[in-house]
Amino acid sequence: MQREECVIRPVVRDETEKQEVRDLLAACDNDFVPPLSARSSTTQQSWEGAAGGDGVAAYAKTLLEQSVALWKQDGRTVGLLSFRPEYVCEALPGRPTVCYLSTLCVSPACRGQGLARRIYEAVIAWAHEQMPGRPIALRTWSTNAAQLRLMEKLGFACVLRLPDDRGPGVDTVYYRLP
Repeated sequence: MQREECVIRPVVRDETEKQEVRDLLAACDNDFVPPLSARSSTTQQSWEGAAGGDGVAAYAKTLLEQSVALWKQDGRTVGLLSFRPEYVCEALPGRPTVCYLSTLCVSPACRGQGLARRIYEAVIAWAHEQMPGRPIALRTWSTNAAQLRLMEKLGFACVLRLPDDRGPGVDTVYYRLP
């Protein structure tokens, strides 16, 4: 029987875990719009000029400096959700301080097992326990159908849509959990 666990780290310090995170980001690079390799940070506001960079190295460096939930199967990281527990979300009205969920990755070999939902649920439970009353927010893109369905199932509400923000017909959408 496979052993599974979700561990939440304020920052990843272990070199093996860091490499697992880098490998997972590389495997999921093109699942994102724009790709992770075209981004400089997990909170990047402008997509203009987002083009090929140095692979996912710059993005991984930023991600590894923030909190992360690592989903492990038999001790190996197969999924992650990075987040910032105290982030001032300037895009949202009133610039609220939120627990900002930034990047979700699940290994292609492990998809279809409900890991994304379980990782989100673990971080949401952690946030409710550690920061009662703090809103939880995230953003995604309008053509990310799987993510949009999952946000609805988890009770998130769409609170802001930036039309064509990521290209023609691809909006940036912000979700918030009260």
